[in-house]
Amino acid sequence: MKELSAAAEASVDAPPEACVSFLAQVDRYPSWYPEVVRSADVLERGSDGVPVRARADVHLALGPISHDLKLVLDVVVAPAREVRLTRVGGGAGDDERFALVWRVSEGPPTRLRLELSAQVDVPRFVPVGGLGGPFAQGFVQAAARALDSG
Repeated sequence: MKELSAAAEASVDAPPEACVSFLAQVDRYPSWYPEVVRSADVLERGSDGVPVRARADVHLALGPISHDLKLVLDVVVAPAREVRLTRVGGGAGDDERFALVWRVSEGPPTRLRLELSAQVDVPRFVPVGGLGGPFAQGFVQAAARALDSG
């Protein structure tokens, strides 16, 4: 198992409520970050229509080295503050972890912060140390572009 952790931030013009609503729509991630989120579907919604469980195929790459994750995620939304996506484990012996936490801070401008933490099962020779930072930064930049473009 290899550990990944990173954080990245960006500023956007959208209000915090709009940012949280946008980031909670996990099934739309492939439309604004297709390089990493190859597909995503909402599996379950709460009574308010907000996703509470989703499935996503995530592609992690650093140069010629890549790793694909097929994830089932719990989605927890704190209105105007946070969207937490946490991998649902596969049972006994499944030690992989994956979590993305989007934190939204009121501005102006509104600040987005993405915190990534993961423990992934990759071969020992695969260097993943430099993967977290570019992954988090790319994700935040893609979200900021999508939010600022409308």
